Amino acid sequence: MPPSEALNKVEKVALKHAQKTGKPLILVINNVHYFNHDDDGKNMLLQFQQRAEAWAASGMSLTIIRF
Repeated sequence: MPPSEALNKVEKVALKHAQKTGKPLILVINNVHYFNHDDDGKNMLLQFQQRAEAWAASGMSLTIIRF
């Protein structure tokens, strides 16, 4: 499954959780240092970061990215 499809599914879960509970979903992404040290790894991390910013702005999710 491509990362964008997985992030879309996480977004749906976060939206349902936020609507049901009135609180954002807390998403923790650990061990980011294991991502490939190439353009694909950098792009994946950038996608996570961009989605996390959008989700936080909408109050849907709080994302913690840990190295």
